[in-house]
Amino acid sequence: MNKINVNNNKNITAKEPWYVANLSFFFPGVGQIYSGNKLKGLIFIISKILLSFWMLWIIIFPEKHLLRDGLIWLLLYVLVGNWNLIDAYLSTKTNNPPAFESNRKSKKDPWLAVLLSRIIPGIGHIYIGSYFVGIILVIISLAAYLIPFGHVILFLAVPFSIYHVYVNSPERREKSKKKITGIVIATVLLPIFVWIPSTLLITNIVAEAQWIRSNAMQPTLNGNHNQWDADNFMVDKFSYKFHKPERGDIIVFSPTETLKKEDYTDNFVKRIIGLPGEKVELKDGKVYINDKHLLEDSYIEQNQSTLIDVCISGSQSVFISKPIIVSENSYFVLGDDRNISYDSRCWGLVPKNKIIGKVSKIFFPISRIRSL
Repeated sequence: MNKINVNNNKNITAKEPWYVANLSFFFPGVGQIYSGNKLKGLIFIISKILLSFWMLWIIIFPEKHLLRDGLIWLLLYVLVGNWNLIDAYLSTKTNNPPAFESNRKSKKDPWLAVLLSRIIPGIGHIYIGSYFVGIILVIISLAAYLIPFGHVILFLAVPFSIYHVYVNSPERREKSKKKITGIVIATVLLPIFVWIPSTLLITNIVAEAQWIRSNAMQPTLNGNHNQWDADNFMVDKFSYKFHKPERGDIIVFSPTETLKKEDYTDNFVKRIIGLPGEKVELKDGKVYINDKHLLEDSYIEQNQSTLIDVCISGSQSVFISKPIIVSENSYFVLGDDRNISYDSRCWGLVPKNKIIGKVSKIFFPISRIRSL
């Protein structure tokens, strides 16, 4: 805060609008609360939290249309995010004395330079006229998106850029460096202690993006060793905390003990066919559950047979050479392409504790976006 003297040396407190916007850039509403607009701040905070939960809802629940609902969410997210910054700036500016605002606008604002540098390191330097340093930082920042571990470069470039642009600004109204030091510290510590742990918590407990390397789940899922040529999908890790896996669910699971003995380390993606306690039998190229033919026309290609000939493992005998009863807390799984899938026919059942989650939606490529 700054104090200026107008009308017989009366002290009037003013606040830096772009500093307030910087606070709201950390989390919507924080700047508004700092500037005294507590109600607005709470509204923005609640809006951000609701948007976050809505995004998780869109990802997890199959009835939500990922493309349509995702675009609506993105539009609202951008609108709330941008209006948050605009409101933080305008509401603070409106409450400032005219003399302070006139003086502030007469020169390049160091806090605007800081905000620009937080968006793209180097832009703030260009704004204050430090073109050489600015261009170098912009090039480094953009190149970081194209190289391995580029996020580490960005993590270091942002705090350096915002501190450097502030101390080199032509006009700084604060006599101390406490505010910019606080911004730099928050820029470093928040990702380490808040954002990264939150992301890890979500990916470990709620949902995670994965992709499939094999074609064993075609035509439902297209696989490829190149991630961007394969179907990328969301794995719902949350739903099975409240209900048991069901027949027809496509699941991701870690290798069973049998598969580990065959040196498999990558996760598997298969469809649940047999549930605990059920009798599973392969007969005449068809699957029978409790002596009843299982209809699978909705996910396997027409006239495709389910045989045991696909089992090629030399170290294990064929698991379902005769009818089996699925043991408790275990599942019998098959791939949708029965001609090439290496699945429960060959190596056995999947224990429930090996299941990572349920494949809920394909999100890439765009032409393949859909719920499963």
